[in-house]
Amino acid sequence: MKHRIEASYTIVKSILTAIGTHWFSAVIVTYICLFFLQVNFIFPIEKAYFDESTTYASLLFLPHAVRVIAAWLLGPKAILALFPATVISAHLYEPLTLQAPALYIYCLASSASAVIAFEFLKLMKMNVYPSGKMKSWRNILFAGFLASFISTFGGIYFIDARLDFGKVVELSFRYITGDTLGLIVSMFVLMILFRYGRYFENR
Repeated sequence: MKHRIEASYTIVKSILTAIGTHWFSAVIVTYICLFFLQVNFIFPIEKAYFDESTTYASLLFLPHAVRVIAAWLLGPKAILALFPATVISAHLYEPLTLQAPALYIYCLASSASAVIAFEFLKLMKMNVYPSGKMKSWRNILFAGFLASFISTFGGIYFIDARLDFGKVVELSFRYITGDTLGLIVSMFVLMILFRYGRYFENR
């Protein structure tokens, strides 16, 4: 049992090291994989219990965590990986029927939202980056919430111009809730992995 646990820790540590070295491909692959999980598992479950609004916005959107964590660790250069990852995922998601250039503007607003949030907080003397003084999971969650707010109102216009005000408010709530819950769940998993790693490093 001990051998299996230590072997698992080695795998986790190797994965984190690889992500740090090959950040561009790591961000793209992680985003697309989580989007695949979103479309093929989470969306079908939600559609079984909710209305067609799930087509536009999920109540648990995991890819938002990739935006936030990538922006937190990489800064503005994270957009270089997040933008192509968002475009590829959008093309793979059939219900999204936007045409260029609206599609690319939507993807740019989505992929840049977390970077804008972190840079705005830095401008407001609230540096949440690892190099800043506000090193706390709560601050990252706040930045993620702000990023979701920016992404929602930066991209919801391109979803469907026929949506009435009530539907826009409902979708906005779903977007922000889904992004925030997706970030919380993902960060909870990461915190477990980090504590798991520190446990064996201190042994």
